[in-house]
Amino acid sequence: MYTALKETEQRATDVLPLWKLPALNVFSARQRKAAAAVALIRDTTERLIAQCREMVDDEEQARRRQSWLVRRAAGHASYRFGLAAVADRRGCCG
Repeated sequence: MYTALKETEQRATDVLPLWKLPALNVFSARQRKAAAAVALIRDTTERLIAQCREMVDDEEQARRRQSWLVRRAAGHASYRFGLAAVADRRGCCG
């Protein structure tokens, strides 16, 4: 991270934008280090974003499962209530 920030500072104060010339980047150790640092930052960021997406997807699936279980339980409760009501009617009227 420090290397990338230091390169940003250097580029802000450079008179000529030599980093824009890819042919010169091969010969500059500073540019190679900066490119490696940026690649590491980019890879780490992409990995963290993928992990976050996976976590959000897992939470969403768990929420859907929980919602389905709640609806199923509510359906069973309604069914049991209906059976109990029919049994009560038969018991009191019979």
